Amino acid sequence: METRPEAGTRDRFRPARPAGQAPGIRSRSLAAGLLLVTPVVLAAVVSFGYTPHPPLAMSIPDRLQPPTLAHPFGTDHFGRDVFSRVMVGSVSAIGAGAFSVLLGGTAGVLLGAAAGYHRGWIEEGLMRLMDGVYAFPAVLFALMVVAVLGPGFGNAVLAIAVVNVPVFARLTRGSYLALREREFVLAARVLGATDARIALRHLLPNTTGPLLVQASASFATAILAEAALSYLGLGTQPPFPSWGRMLGEAQTLMFQAPWLAVFPGVAVAWTVLGLNLLGDGLRDLLDPRLK
Repeated sequence: METRPEAGTRDRFRPARPAGQAPGIRSRSLAAGLLLVTPVVLAAVVSFGYTPHPPLAMSIPDRLQPPTLAHPFGTDHFGRDVFSRVMVGSVSAIGAGAFSVLLGGTAGVLLGAAAGYHRGWIEEGLMRLMDGVYAFPAVLFALMVVAVLGPGFGNAVLAIAVVNVPVFARLTRGSYLALREREFVLAARVLGATDARIALRHLLPNTTGPLLVQASASFATAILAEAALSYLGLGTQPPFPSWGRMLGEAQTLMFQAPWLAVFPGVAVAWTVLGLNLLGDGLRDLLDPRLK
């Protein structure tokens, strides 16, 4: 006669789930973030080859038209299609976020790794330098850098990247300090591994999770910073569209043509929200305490 294990026996071998956490709750933020970010990325990619209307073409007879089937987001004060300009503006936003996080993250990880693995004067010197940069408010520091180098997309990206360096450096240093005395590091030293190999081959992969989460958060912050700099006329320069510059051009027409500010503003909020949700989902997914 076939016997079945008792319910208590089966439950004993099921993986434990954190209290109060429903199945799949960790993936909801990640899925929502991907759902919001994917259309923005697709719009940026598609805009390289197609937009409903030429984003730079002016048509004075069509100026300040409200949203219609021909112009879903309306037209601006030069008769340019706002939907096409929002699509092309996503390139500036994503480009600024990607390049600034890549540059600032790479520099910050290298400096943080050197400070966390090599103690003493190297750590003190590097971290005091990072503290000095971090002491300045991010937006004011970016404004200072752009004011010195001059307005433009490249200089804005460089300014945002410099602001990101201390964030990644401090995060990497903290992770290295927590890992440098672990058993696998001591074993690598006993086997004759060099300091560079231990720092890059053994320690760096174990900091990937926190760095990915920080990268998504810094990506969102970089998009806001680029929009702010462009709004002030220090970021992306005309005639190339930028969400921040579109908001700056719309401020004098808020009551006459509110759609000029609504759609670029929604694009910024949509993208930043998606990236923040994506970061929350990655944090929950990569946190071993929640598995």
